[in-house]
Amino acid sequence: MFPLPRESSETAESGGFLKRLIPSNFQPFSLFARCVWKLEGYYDTQDIGQLEEAIQISKQIVSATPTGRQGNLHARYALASCISARFFRLGLEQDANEHFLIADGLLKDYPNGWKGTTLSAWPSISKNDLISLLCRCFMPTAKLAYKVDICKQALESESLKATDRYLTLVITALILVDKYRYSEENEDIEAAHQFVQQADSLKASGRIKLARRPFLDFWGCIFYGPNQGKDSNIGLRTLITHSQCLCRSPHVTLGDLDASIEYSRRTFIKLHPWKDTGLDSLCDFMELICYRIWVVHSQLLSSGDTEELHLQHANDKHELDQLLLRAIALIPDVRLSVPQNQLPGLAIYGPPGRFLELVLSRGKWNDWEEQGGAIVDILGFPLQKKLLALCSKTLDLLPNVVILGLGHDSRIRILRFGPQLSWMTASLALTGGAPKTAILALETGRSLFWNQHLFLRDSFRHIPKRYADRLRALSTSLLAKESADVSGNSISTPHRLETIYELNGLVGEIRQNPDFVDFMRRPALVKILPPSMKSPIVILVPGKTCFAIIIHNLSKIEHLSLPDLDYPGLRKLLRSMHRGDQLNGRATTDIKRLKVRMDARGKESEVLKAFSDLFKYVVKPVICALALSAKRDRSDRPRLWWCPTDLFCGLPLHASGIYTPQGKPIDCTSDYCVSSYTPSLSALAHNQNRWMSREKRPGRIKGRVLVAAEANPNRHGLSYLPDVDAEISCIQSVIPNELLMTPQFTEGGSVPASDGIMPCIHSTPDDVVAGLPHASVLHICCHAEQGVSDALKSRFFLRDKDLTLAELLALELPEAYVAVLCACETHSLDVDQIDQSVNLTTAFFYAGFPSVVGTLWSMADGDGPLVADILYRSLFQEGRINMNPDCVAYAVDEMMRTIREGGSAPRNWATFIHVGI
Repeated sequence: MFPLPRESSETAESGGFLKRLIPSNFQPFSLFARCVWKLEGYYDTQDIGQLEEAIQISKQIVSATPTGRQGNLHARYALASCISARFFRLGLEQDANEHFLIADGLLKDYPNGWKGTTLSAWPSISKNDLISLLCRCFMPTAKLAYKVDICKQALESESLKATDRYLTLVITALILVDKYRYSEENEDIEAAHQFVQQADSLKASGRIKLARRPFLDFWGCIFYGPNQGKDSNIGLRTLITHSQCLCRSPHVTLGDLDASIEYSRRTFIKLHPWKDTGLDSLCDFMELICYRIWVVHSQLLSSGDTEELHLQHANDKHELDQLLLRAIALIPDVRLSVPQNQLPGLAIYGPPGRFLELVLSRGKWNDWEEQGGAIVDILGFPLQKKLLALCSKTLDLLPNVVILGLGHDSRIRILRFGPQLSWMTASLALTGGAPKTAILALETGRSLFWNQHLFLRDSFRHIPKRYADRLRALSTSLLAKESADVSGNSISTPHRLETIYELNGLVGEIRQNPDFVDFMRRPALVKILPPSMKSPIVILVPGKTCFAIIIHNLSKIEHLSLPDLDYPGLRKLLRSMHRGDQLNGRATTDIKRLKVRMDARGKESEVLKAFSDLFKYVVKPVICALALSAKRDRSDRPRLWWCPTDLFCGLPLHASGIYTPQGKPIDCTSDYCVSSYTPSLSALAHNQNRWMSREKRPGRIKGRVLVAAEANPNRHGLSYLPDVDAEISCIQSVIPNELLMTPQFTEGGSVPASDGIMPCIHSTPDDVVAGLPHASVLHICCHAEQGVSDALKSRFFLRDKDLTLAELLALELPEAYVAVLCACETHSLDVDQIDQSVNLTTAFFYAGFPSVVGTLWSMADGDGPLVADILYRSLFQEGRINMNPDCVAYAVDEMMRTIREGGSAPRNWATFIHVGI
């Protein structure tokens, strides 16, 4: 990744590049001058208020100067610069997008820049300046490709002067290098080579006059050159080779790798190790040393022992040992590198966030499985122990990156840094025989989004009142801001940040108390285990070798390796489960249903094979370790909680087993136990504690039922669901009318006598949100989908509009007991951040429902009535609801068995899971 934009040396020496945009005849208090002075004041003081003022002033100028008028380009240029500055402070994606749109618009409106004259008094802005403005903010790969196209278009212009052409070639090469670092496509790096060669030829002509330009500092062209600016093309060539080595390009030779390691060593020694690009250098250095260790190890295996290779291997291991120690020692400095009075964005894009991304996400400690062994296996125990210490301590940086109080969307996006961080640390701990360390690592990094969500809703009864009152007030304020964000009534950024500062400052103050040193830090194991350990909990951890951690109680925790399953095998299992889906499902579009129908043909045998492999390689070893035996009496089977991590989250562990080609069970999970799931140990403990406190509360739960349904939403190309009406009829035939809530529910209200209409149905999101606080049972039957690019946009398709996951986060549900989500994909994976478990099922679990019935993928529309009939006949007896949480798990198990024994396709019944206590 390119170095972050910063003030260039030219800015520091001459009063700032933007100041030179001010026309010579402007008075100091004109709007444009005020904008630039505010921006310069922000750079001097880091006061976000001055930056916000600069943005507002520049917007006023833009609105007052139409396109083509004098000053329009300069005003929009200044606005883009302000927006860019805010992006690198707050890390808001909308700022990056807005900056991109402004800069792109300038290039289209002013394709040749602006040629200043003595009459206009406005200084010139070249096309190259506009290109550099466009390329300033980091963008996803798709927009990097667009930037390359813009540069290529500029290079096609015959009027482009030699110096501008040279600089455009440099910019294009750098963008391609950045794109290659993310795409690892060889054509990107080959194109970068070609642009560097063109730049070399142009520079050799002697026509290039390089003046200091701000974007040269932004892109780090000069930094990457070993001669510090004397020949930036040498730096570009070095950067290209360096990127090829980091991405393990097949075109890289061992000599290239040696040169790249030497370049990293020289750069690392020269720079501050935890500031700016010095952090990149440390991470690159570690990664390349690891890669050479692996290369030399492979050569030792293939070529036999040689003294030279052994010496190289030993030296590299020693150097990596020193780098790991250096990285561990840096962590306190990394944490302190973001002062309390600076904004969260600095933590995201500054040292803590980059430390997570670079050291761990790019560390590739578990890569190269298919090439003869992961690097972590080659390092040996002493280095593994240091690597574990680095990973564990780096996990503690997460709260410095995912700042408590940031909006939901910001925290979700930030958590994409280092998605494999938790399970990789746990895998290292289990390799060293430390299951408790593995559990703490998983609980620290997984479900952080939800843990912060619960913290803001805590009563804080366990801390002194003088702190609790202030925490409640600040939490309430931030929750109100989050609710406003969801409803579209945005709260100004400075006000939110003031509250965040105060809250985080109060957390620091509480930690000064000796009794609360670890407040909101890594929890003790005793605090995250559920209070009622009546049945074991099994945590599944992926890796080069997969592991299962079996928790019987606090004093009895064991782990076992699953030697027949590695990460590629796990990925293959998941692909087999999800490749085909059932026919006539509650899928979200007709196109999807057509695809599903085509994929499902001939895939049932593949699914049954996947069920068998999952049982033999994962579930059966756990069952044997627990000494469980198959039970003829279904009610005599014990419960078992699964806590899957990473790709395990998408597998139907409850459905695994050996089946006949017709789907009849021979030996399967449900013969031994009744399976439930939990996203984390702390989530299970939290809901168990909440349920036990609710049982002690005076006045029993009323047991009211809210039914939300929409068979034909008439939008998004959604298909009609013909079995929804039959599903509702099944509910009405089992549940007494007085327990069914109407959309106009009031205390003591009941369902009026039916005259062919269904008065109990809540069809709109507003009706559902208004009724949920009074409901004990929620039943939803409609279309649904998991948000692919934004998990917060996971939604149920109801009448008029959608009910999104983001809207569920603001709910308080004191009466909640069980939610039955008869819709597609309610417990589907968010592949960008699997371990945060951001889906509709988990949202209801964290919102207060002790039990939630969800779906791993699509469900068959025709199964809805059967699901409703079996579940509610088990839960409602003699007109009253059974409030024993165990009853829900057994009812879900019975429902799945019934659908299976009816001859339904494996995916139809395997999709249903129980998440809860």
